[in-house]
This record gives sequence, C-alpha cells and structure tokens, in this order.
Amino acid sequence: MSRNSCLAGIGGMSEWSMMTGPHNWKIAYPSFLLAMVVIGYINYCLLKWFERKR
Repeated sequence: MSRNSCLAGIGGMSEWSMMTGPHNWKIAYPSFLLAMVVIGYINYCLLKWFERKR
C-alpha cells in the first residue's frame, strides 16, 4: 500500500513540473528520483553509523 502511495505521489507532482517547465520534465523527473535515492541512502548510512556507535 505504501508503495502505491509513493508512486502516486511521484507521478502527481504537478508543482514540480510547473516549476521546471513543460519541456524539461524528461530531465526533471529522473533527477528528482535520483535525489530521492541519494537522500535515502545517506539516511540509511547515517542510521547504520549511529547504531554502530552505541
């Protein structure tokens, strides 16, 4: 269920496409997805580091 919500949220980013313009969506959406993956990986690494520190 959360996977569907995530996909619907990413697919329904009308504000994001409004900010980037109608012609740049082929660059904007993949770059946004890449940024989300990078931020998620950094959070994962930080949590693992804090867990080892205890």
